[in-house]
Amino acid sequence: MAAKRRLGLITLWVPTIGTVIAIATAFIWGIGALEIGLLIGMYVLTMAGVEVSFHRQLSHKAFESKPWLRYFLAVAGCMAAQGGPVYWVATHRRHHVHSDTPEDPHSPHYRIGKKGGERMGRSKGLWYAQVGNMYEGLPTNCTLFARDMIRDPMISRINRSYRFWIVVGLLIPTVLGGVISGTWLGALSGLLWGGFVRMFVVHHIYYANGSFSHMYGGQPYDNKDFSTNNPVFAVPTFGSAYQNNHHAFPRSALLGFRWYQPDVGMAFIRLFRWLGLAWNVNVPSKEQIESRRKRVQHA
Repeated sequence: MAAKRRLGLITLWVPTIGTVIAIATAFIWGIGALEIGLLIGMYVLTMAGVEVSFHRQLSHKAFESKPWLRYFLAVAGCMAAQGGPVYWVATHRRHHVHSDTPEDPHSPHYRIGKKGGERMGRSKGLWYAQVGNMYEGLPTNCTLFARDMIRDPMISRINRSYRFWIVVGLLIPTVLGGVISGTWLGALSGLLWGGFVRMFVVHHIYYANGSFSHMYGGQPYDNKDFSTNNPVFAVPTFGSAYQNNHHAFPRSALLGFRWYQPDVGMAFIRLFRWLGLAWNVNVPSKEQIESRRKRVQHA
């Protein structure tokens, strides 16, 4: 528990401090195409790692891919600094099994307090689901929820080197910034904007899936929880904020069921399939999607 709290505090506060420094120095040195480009590039890489790899492929087995792509995406997910693939997958599966109950690791409605399960108010719940659970909540049993990840030799190896990949994710924009600009100042800017600011933004955008997307948004499906389709966070989370759709069809690689629900994560998967790098992409039929919706509306 103490180790989880320490890691949670480091993961939260180091990018936060780096972001404050980046904003402060922007008033002195300015911010240009280099900083913005590295921020966006590293955001896309690490968000795809979390959403396409950790979430859809590893947690839900929504599609299969070439081994090298599977492991490359898992490494990209590690660079986001949200936990290694084994613990991330275990925590997410626990969330689905106990969605919006006290056993849910990051529900904005319930948590396990000192006296057992307790209901939280709106502001306290949003804080807990967004960041508080990282150093207050009970750790997840990986052997129970992610045994298949532990038995995968390469995923286990990537998981053991999780901290190394975080450092690599900071070094990439640092080196690129230095090489492109030809200055040490460019390298520092790369570290700040492509490293710490990117990490801060990815954290808080993606954590909104467990907080805001379980409190605000549409609920076309009755999933016996508070999951919603949150349009505000849908695009920046690469589709993960369609939580109501996702909880209705957890194994679906597609999360945006309507034409007005853009799904960036599925766009990546379609590209991989077109290139022959992915297959067995699990998508429910239109009839299945509508049938479940109509049953709920009728009920």
